[in-house]
Amino acid sequence: MRIDGVVADVINNSKDDFYDKYEYLKPECEKSWLEKAKEWIDSACEWCKDL
Repeated sequence: MRIDGVVADVINNSKDDFYDKYEYLKPECEKSWLEKAKEWIDSACEWCKDL
């Protein structure tokens, strides 16, 4: 059981490092509400800029 915890930590750290580098590949289910809000605000700003 102890090894499983260590392996889970290594996997989570690797996943976090990957998504830090390739943020655009992060699936919606993995995003926090703050990340989703930022994307919504950014798209609204782009929409306003286009008009």
